Amino acid sequence: MIRELTNHLWQSTWFAFGAGLLILALRRNRASVRFWVWFGASMKFLLPFALLTSAGQFLHRADGNPTSVPVAVASTIYEISEPFPVRPGAPLAGSAHDWLTVTMLAIWACGLVAVCLVRLRECLRIRAVVRNSRWGRWPACPVDIRFSRSLLEPAVVGVFRPVLLIPEGIEGRLTAPQLAAVVAHELAHMQRRDNLFSAAHMMVEALFWFHPLVWWIGSRLVAERERACDEEVLHAGNEPREYAEAILNVCKAYFESSLACVSGVGGSDLRERIELIFSSRTLQNMTRAKKFLVASAAAAALLLPLAIGIVNVPAIRAQAQAEKPPTFEAASIKPMDAPSGGRRGPSGGDVRITAESGLVSARYVTGRGLIREAYRLTDRQIAGGPAWLDSDGFTVEAKAAGPASTTQLRRMLQGMLKERFHFTGHFETKEMPVYVLTVAKNGPKVRELKQGDPIPNRIGHRTATPGPAMIFHASMPDFAYFLSRFDRHVDRLVVDQTGLQGIYFFGMQWGDDEDFLTVMQEEFGLKLSSQKASVDILVIDHIEKPDAN
Repeated sequence: MIRELTNHLWQSTWFAFGAGLLILALRRNRASVRFWVWFGASMKFLLPFALLTSAGQFLHRADGNPTSVPVAVASTIYEISEPFPVRPGAPLAGSAHDWLTVTMLAIWACGLVAVCLVRLRECLRIRAVVRNSRWGRWPACPVDIRFSRSLLEPAVVGVFRPVLLIPEGIEGRLTAPQLAAVVAHELAHMQRRDNLFSAAHMMVEALFWFHPLVWWIGSRLVAERERACDEEVLHAGNEPREYAEAILNVCKAYFESSLACVSGVGGSDLRERIELIFSSRTLQNMTRAKKFLVASAAAAALLLPLAIGIVNVPAIRAQAQAEKPPTFEAASIKPMDAPSGGRRGPSGGDVRITAESGLVSARYVTGRGLIREAYRLTDRQIAGGPAWLDSDGFTVEAKAAGPASTTQLRRMLQGMLKERFHFTGHFETKEMPVYVLTVAKNGPKVRELKQGDPIPNRIGHRTATPGPAMIFHASMPDFAYFLSRFDRHVDRLVVDQTGLQGIYFFGMQWGDDEDFLTVMQEEFGLKLSSQKASVDILVIDHIEKPDAN
């Protein structure tokens, strides 16, 4: 989340920087155009670049077939050599990264509340002024106005139904031409709906209060909207001198509202505004070249991310096709009754994977057991599915074209699930208790295998007299995975955080009356600590019984 926010802020910053360069090119042209450029830079903070890119990918989509798990999570599943419940990069509860995220969210929330409270106080003050005003009309004003007893400058108040608020007695402070110019200025605000656009930017300021560029853009918006209204007043035929004197007299007699969505006659840099009013630069129109420049910039801001999304679709599809699981050279799936005595092995049966010969076999395994082995998950990480997924057993014999790695054989098994079982699913994140495997206080006691030592292909355990025992070689991630499936002694998922690399020998025997976790810590120098973590859960969307062959 922090990375996505950082990328979004950088993109918005560069977009605003580009808007500033465009403003420099339009410096001598109409302020209304510059206002819209700055407003676009403001709205970019609400519109992530990735959203438009995704829209481009959607426009290029040729079919609406649902994405199955083998393609959708290929980059997540296929590259995982540590098949564990915690998503890559997902922090455990209580970690420094987690506390940093919570702290940043708390600071942002406090800033948001503070900005909203300041805005609310200003709104309530303006609302009180409006309530204490009275309706009236002027012959020279085409809209109804409200006369206020306060010293608030003439202003347009309201967002969706704006009204013109005029202080009582202003006709005694301004001449008739000056008053007409002031009213024309406020009517220009109403016609442009400046309060609505200012309110939109105020929302950006509240959400991104920590970004100084947002506040600078706000000041530029106020400046450009006032200059745009100045241009409208002069374009209507009002005398520049009378209009300039009207602005100065209003600023002397009345105070300006600090709320951006209350459009008055003051605001912006008065000296610069007066200079522009007396200058012919204010009324210069845009040349065709600059109009083309503005249109090109607006089109590029919208179409560039869409084009990136469209162009990237073939590459994404090619990558997805390249990541599709390879298939077995031959595969046989037959339904099988439960073995005598109703025993079918732990957790729905075991699947034997032999990398040297490229074989995958199971004498009796349930559908859930196949999914578990194909995605190297535990039963706790698989949700949903019909009842037969746990009751019906199958005999599976599958052979690759030649020797293959364990990862490749699992990918082939995923392809078989998709083809023969019509399996589709998706991953969801859920927080649940886990065990974290760490090194005990006195250090590890397991023996690391050296170069040339034999390493079995699979981990396992056996029962020996007088009590249970385990004898196998495995990496620490494999050992954690084994413990996650060791339901008789470990009742939750296990995450490896030992930091130990390499392959180790695990040989231990314990009595029926002994605690397995205690003996493991004494024999291996490893301990399990209870924590909470974000866990990837594979939700089964659809699966069918396969035809026997």
